[in-house]
Amino acid sequence: MINYSNGISASYYAAKVNPHTWTDAGEISIISGNITKKSDSNLVVSADITVNDDIGTEEWVRIYMIAEQAGDKERVPLFTGIVSSPKRNIRGNNETRRLECYSVLKVAADILLPLGWFAPARTKGGDLIKILLSDLPCPVEVDEGSPNIISSFVAGDNDSKLSIAQEIAKAINWQIKVNGDGSV
Repeated sequence: MINYSNGISASYYAAKVNPHTWTDAGEISIISGNITKKSDSNLVVSADITVNDDIGTEEWVRIYMIAEQAGDKERVPLFTGIVSSPKRNIRGNNETRRLECYSVLKVAADILLPLGWFAPARTKGGDLIKILLSDLPCPVEVDEGSPNIISSFVAGDNDSKLSIAQEIAKAINWQIKVNGDGSV
């Protein structure tokens, strides 16, 4: 077991993710990158990575850290998301791709609810959130014992499944959390 407070040696890699099984489907070497977590953003987390491998638009990737300490080794998923518009960079014989990766929540952010979609008061908030996020390819888990929403919710012109799910979570004092393995 690694004690992260004592310092570690770390390396990173990415894996393509099969959206149907949510399992890894091929390794990708990372040249550089960063993961950004923002509590004020709808998508909660995003990543930008540079790789040598050819990868297409709208492919799912998972970024791992391999932590080593005194002979112990752990593989920790840090981020899972969808690739949007890879940018190709060619310098001589060296070709790299910069990948902008969006949170698994991007799928729900892109689906607008019909104007007038309605959630009645006294409905379990957690159940509504799970229904709203049901289009995500990842596992969505909701804690048992969800409180009921006090007032009704009605979708307006530009309300997405994600924006309403986040409003409901806020109304019941919950948060929508995205784990490194992409589960919500």
